[in-house]
Amino acid sequence: MPPQRIAVSPGSWLVQVSDGVAGEDDEWLQDLLAGWDGTSPRALAEELLRQSVQRTGGADDCAVLVLAVDGRGPAPHLATKTAGNFARRAV
Repeated sequence: MPPQRIAVSPGSWLVQVSDGVAGEDDEWLQDLLAGWDGTSPRALAEELLRQSVQRTGGADDCAVLVLAVDGRGPAPHLATKTAGNFARRAV
């Protein structure tokens, strides 16, 4: 699949999860994202991973990436979460 460009504006959030997070039924994931009212990319990444592990028992490897565009600087904030490691950095 070729790279895609997506125009985002301040206040936009982009979320990417591996198939190990979504599992067979991703309705819970859609519901969580639609109702998310938090302000922290880190908190969202942690909650997505927590709920995924709770649902699947950690049967597959899991990765979550949350990108929150806040418009305060030249670089958006990138939050990534994996089963054992958390990192936050500017991209």
